[in-house]
Amino acid sequence: MAIQVGAKMLRVDDLGAVDPGHLVDITVVQVAGNHFLTPMYDPLETLVYVGSGGRDVRLTIVDG
Repeated sequence: MAIQVGAKMLRVDDLGAVDPGHLVDITVVQVAGNHFLTPMYDPLETLVYVGSGGRDVRLTIVDG
């Protein structure tokens, strides 16, 4: 549900599915309490132009 709601929030329609038998890549970004990413009016634009992988990414799962 979080994946689908997040995709809807980012206006992504061709997300695919996070279901048993599917391989997915997931990146978890810390937004709460992160003054670099707030205020976040447009999530995709904020992550692309302001986000930093070394500073903001908390977890990455590849083919999980």
